[in-house]
Amino acid sequence: MISFRGKGNRGARGRPQCTYCKRMGRTQENCYSLHGFPGKTTNISKAESSETKFSEEEYQEYLKLKSSNLAQSSTTPSLSTACISQSTESHNPWIIDSGASDHISGNISLFSPLSFPKTSHFITLANGSKVASQGIGQVSLSPSLDLKFVLFVPECPFSLISLSQLTKSLNCSVTFDANSFVIQERGTGQMIGEGHESRGLYYLGSSPSISCVASSPKLLHDRLGHPHLTKLKKMVPELNSLQTLECESCQLGKYVRSSFPKHSESRCDSVFSIIHSDIWGPSCVSSSGFRYFVTFIDEFSRCTWIYLMKDRSELLQIFKSFLNEIRNQFGKIIKIFRSDNAKEYFSSELSKL
Repeated sequence: MISFRGKGNRGARGRPQCTYCKRMGRTQENCYSLHGFPGKTTNISKAESSETKFSEEEYQEYLKLKSSNLAQSSTTPSLSTACISQSTESHNPWIIDSGASDHISGNISLFSPLSFPKTSHFITLANGSKVASQGIGQVSLSPSLDLKFVLFVPECPFSLISLSQLTKSLNCSVTFDANSFVIQERGTGQMIGEGHESRGLYYLGSSPSISCVASSPKLLHDRLGHPHLTKLKKMVPELNSLQTLECESCQLGKYVRSSFPKHSESRCDSVFSIIHSDIWGPSCVSSSGFRYFVTFIDEFSRCTWIYLMKDRSELLQIFKSFLNEIRNQFGKIIKIFRSDNAKEYFSSELSKL
């Protein structure tokens, strides 16, 4: 059997092979046996670029700006409009990061205990620069959620939770959706943590506090989709003293239909006062060529006249014949004529008649 190898000392499956230690998966330039193992780093961003697109001062200014925006997110909105604003409870919130390889925090008061190792632990930032952590310790976020081996970085405005380390060390699973996430133990399914989404980041903790401010309770009631007053008080506790909230739209929306009287007070008092007319057809089966018929119903006597038609255009001649019959036999004229607004009833000849 003859075996072939690819170019550049690649194995049969295309994997590179080191010419120094003869191991698969690396080349001589990256051989650990020849050059030693590299220092451990924490990759916050997946984009590893050797070029720094902006200076360290600009990057620190950017971090301070992001931190100040979080602190100002709970600012009270203007009273001229009704709105709902989210506020972040903590100045240094915990964020779940799928790109971080280790937990990171800049708040030293959260660590218990905190140790200071002799060898520095370098962290690769998003701008490509590296920062050395000043300590490592344990942080307890809740009675059932303890983070071990958390790196202490004093100037970090955020506290990052490594998703890979979280699921590995605590043997748990994290379920995400569009607005929140849940941390559950594997096997038991017990929830040990939850959080919410805000501006593309997943914050650990309860849902964000919501403040509702409006120039009037009626305006807030309209903007929130006309909720019941009891529901509105739960959303805005400042309205607990409000006894009533009059809304015409809510009252009209509860009406199923208008009440009908038991008897009509505008009933006609003589024959041929009101005549109702309607055209039916075409029929699928014709009778002697007739496929339509028109009805004339007297509202007072309920007497009905039916005339067969071969085409709808015959309405004018039939209506003239019906008028002559009423005039000659009963000496009456029609006072009100009602139809279903079909186009045959609005022809020019019928309108003149």
